[in-house]
Amino acid sequence: MATPRGLRVRRSFRDVQQDHLDAVGDPSKRPTELDKLILAFKGIQALPPTDPNSFFVIAGYHGEPFRGSNSAWWGGYCYHGQILFPTWHRAYLKRIEDALRSIRGCESVALPFLDWCDEQTMADNDGGLPSWLNKKEVALSDGTLINPNPLYSYTFQKAVLDNLSSGSDPDYSKLAGYTTKRFPLSGLVGDTIPGQAQATDEYNAQYEYPKNIEPLNQNIKDWLQSSKTSKDPKTVYHGTYHKFVKCLDAPNYTLFSNTSSARQYNQENLNREKTAFDDHDVLVVPLETPHNDMHLATGGFPKPSADTAPQNPPSPLIGANGDMGENDTAAFDPMFFFHHCYVDRMFWLWQLKHNQATELVIESEYEYYPGANNFNDQGPIAGAPAGQWLTLKTPLDPFIKLDGSPMNSLDVVDIENQLGYTYGPGSFTDANGDPNNWPPKPKPGDFSGPVPTPAAPVPTPKATLVVSGLNRGAISGSFVISTWGKVNGTKQLLGMDAVLSRRHTAGCANCQTHVGVKAFVPLHGLPDQNSVNDADLEVRVHTHEDPVGLNLGQSKVVKKTAAFRGV
Repeated sequence: MATPRGLRVRRSFRDVQQDHLDAVGDPSKRPTELDKLILAFKGIQALPPTDPNSFFVIAGYHGEPFRGSNSAWWGGYCYHGQILFPTWHRAYLKRIEDALRSIRGCESVALPFLDWCDEQTMADNDGGLPSWLNKKEVALSDGTLINPNPLYSYTFQKAVLDNLSSGSDPDYSKLAGYTTKRFPLSGLVGDTIPGQAQATDEYNAQYEYPKNIEPLNQNIKDWLQSSKTSKDPKTVYHGTYHKFVKCLDAPNYTLFSNTSSARQYNQENLNREKTAFDDHDVLVVPLETPHNDMHLATGGFPKPSADTAPQNPPSPLIGANGDMGENDTAAFDPMFFFHHCYVDRMFWLWQLKHNQATELVIESEYEYYPGANNFNDQGPIAGAPAGQWLTLKTPLDPFIKLDGSPMNSLDVVDIENQLGYTYGPGSFTDANGDPNNWPPKPKPGDFSGPVPTPAAPVPTPKATLVVSGLNRGAISGSFVISTWGKVNGTKQLLGMDAVLSRRHTAGCANCQTHVGVKAFVPLHGLPDQNSVNDADLEVRVHTHEDPVGLNLGQSKVVKKTAAFRGV
């Protein structure tokens, strides 16, 4: 797939980084794309926090600082759990890219995508994030040092307060001078809770830079990769890599776009066998699901562990978190935009695969489906009325077009002809960036490593575990649902479902419109009903306050039911 002339190309961050390294000894290759990206982020982070092009203002669109006419409502503009999730975030990326290009000398900047599923990211040695995202100080290709690295963190220029009328949440009040944190560091800085700031400082001191880098990279790899038992080479497909693979098979835009619609569809099709007329698995994985996983992998949640000892939880600081792990502050971590650039690329690949590159279609049977109303999951965004039906013509606030009219999803469908950019090659495409030539034809013995090669399809499981009964409104912040069972006598992580949420949901009126959470866990490796009955299935709910996940997981509130194909 040749790159059309005149388009900006959003390339893999690793490719951009490698070009930068190659240019260090070759003045003819300067300035590099990475030089311009660093200087552009440095420029918008230095703008006054009242400037509409400032990083502070644009990052704040996603969650904090709260805004809107109803002070009891969470005020972020972003859509989650709703059909506008992919298109709103596409418009969001355009907005920050426009701001980056407003910096003098950076007019050609294009956001690179953080390719979560390339081989280097998941490599056992030197995997994880590209190194330039993990450096506190970086050098331009001419040797000029930039400290702090504006791609590593952002320091708040003014305080951000959780100003819900029902009471503030000191955990998520960020004071001026606060610098964003990633796993394993904690961003809790609430100065109104006695001893919390000191406990956070003491905890973070254990991971003083660069000691924090290896745990972060390892956690990213752990989330992405699938597990194998020691007795059986069969992979249990719970890794986030496989969720990215499966989301490209979602049969229509509604089911691809968000978790609410996909949950409803999966509930309706639990017991249905796949037929010759199906061009996808019976159960679907929406794009939002692996997106949520990587928010939590980088923002404070270790991959669930089999360790249940209370004295040895995954995180020694109760409540610890990084900023990417909460809706409130996720966009203040510069990595957010490279992560979402990859999410947007997956959206574009899905469009290409399903012949919707120039026109998105919401089929009539899904016009009034869960996820097509702002009652679902997140609730209404700032200023929107409750119970509003969402369409591709719904305004994507706060984004506007050049003529001053509100931008909507129809304005951001065709990234090449409407928005002026395209994506370079990476995971799930051939060398020309075409997803329709992926995966390549299999070769004999072409399976090795912790994840399947592109030639190895993810099989359809015979059984699915339904986890229900959870009330998101009773949990402070994001959390992870993990499912465990015995495979060939060995306790195995069968599935994990990340729920990206916000703090203080109990005091947020629009967060209470839809608080029920349900997870569908494919039971790979458990082929029949007897296997499931013998598996000793266990559910855990990992929260900031209970990292091991046993309190809610073993309570009578959580219900688990196994469903079988054709039953």
